[in-house]
Amino acid sequence: MEKEIDYNQAKLEKLKKIITDRSAAEKERLSELTSLRLYRHHSLVPEMINLAISNEESELLRITVLEALGWYTLSYQRNAIIEGCEAILKSDAPDAVKKEALKTKNRIKGNSHKL
Repeated sequence: MEKEIDYNQAKLEKLKKIITDRSAAEKERLSELTSLRLYRHHSLVPEMINLAISNEESELLRITVLEALGWYTLSYQRNAIIEGCEAILKSDAPDAVKKEALKTKNRIKGNSHKL
């Protein structure tokens, strides 16, 4: 059991490093971010929100992050996701990013009744 915990912790740390490393290939970062739709590591939500908000990231990466966050409908961090989306909607982000932020916000809010 400890071996599995250590493996999962190491995998999570590697994932966090890749998605936040701006020097990593965007293709690799996008792949890891897309995997978060299935493997919902709730502890990464703050980093994901920061990526989505950051104007230094590409539009595609920001949209991919927001798409992944849309799958966290029952997350204990759903309020933080909604706040991040609202910050994007109030910012000077590209229209495509704002559109995805609105979709994500609506997905999270729409499923909050299931709690």
